Amino acid sequence: MDAPPDAGTVPPDEYVLRRVHKSHFDPTLPVPVQKVATRPTVSDTTGVSVYREACYAGNPAGILADIDDAKKGNYYVCRVRVADLDALGLTVRPEQAVDDLPGHCVIPELSRPAYDADKAALSDKILALADLLGRDVVHSPPSTA
Repeated sequence: MDAPPDAGTVPPDEYVLRRVHKSHFDPTLPVPVQKVATRPTVSDTTGVSVYREACYAGNPAGILADIDDAKKGNYYVCRVRVADLDALGLTVRPEQAVDDLPGHCVIPELSRPAYDADKAALSDKILALADLLGRDVVHSPPSTA
């Protein structure tokens, strides 16, 4: 059973982390994180997931713990300051369910219902989030070269 979500928000001086699949990341582009990596999926009913960096001090790749070992090498971990999200009109709300990794939060403005209701209105915020994430990569997958 899920624990009730904390009604508070994460303070602006904190950082949050987000997983980005390597197929959604191209370091040769001006915005290396593609919009698809920040757009809500059908399972993002309460918002896209992020994790409080403070829960993973010194080990940002810890947010990959719930991914099969064979697939962990497919992910980047990017971080963004909560204050920068606030400036975009995005909030970070703790939402810790029993089976979530520590520090799980959501960005409620980027929920799937909100996206379905007005894709055009959220397009700029989704791109701005992708841009911010691409500026601060804290874990890269192993090189395949």
